[in-house]
Amino acid sequence: MIIDCHCHFYPPQFSRADIPGLAAAARHAGVQAVVTVPEGLQDCEAVLQLAREEPLVQPCAGLHPVQPIHADGEPYSSCRSVQDVAEVAPVLDFIRRHAAELVAVGEVGLDFSPHMIGKAHSEDEQRLREVQQEVFKQQIRLANELGLPVNVHSRSAGESPQPVSVLNVTGGLLNICSAARASGHRAADLGKKLSLH
Repeated sequence: MIIDCHCHFYPPQFSRADIPGLAAAARHAGVQAVVTVPEGLQDCEAVLQLAREEPLVQPCAGLHPVQPIHADGEPYSSCRSVQDVAEVAPVLDFIRRHAAELVAVGEVGLDFSPHMIGKAHSEDEQRLREVQQEVFKQQIRLANELGLPVNVHSRSAGESPQPVSVLNVTGGLLNICSAARASGHRAADLGKKLSLH
């Protein structure tokens, strides 16, 4: 059995017209499910709609710590860290309303890479770290409340205790984007699944 446990399989990453053919090719190759992880509210809506049309798609919903900036009509022309804890409220509401259709809360987590949160030890860096941590905590709490696993993004956050908080949920996948060996070892020791870039 092959399951893609972390994929951004929705527009604009993939053309809407190409998705049926890509799904058929995946099935032909033996893929039985694609756990599809959105990054924001608009993506959550797109993923859920796609899952209703394409059984291969297993939908998640969550607010990623890095948000795209849509400029000049171009999606994902740049990106920024989540700026305010209030950004997560509409996503939490979406998750509550559609929990029965979701396979996990995700993609959620922390991204403390310097290009996302600014210079080390600056006021802005500390503020953005705190915002990301609170947004992550709120989504973990909701996942626990709903009994859903989490699909966690972790980049340059291995020293933070937060990615390890995923260890307190029923199930989860820690998607490690940097050399955060300590978090990976702690997760593996407790039986959690890992996805490495």
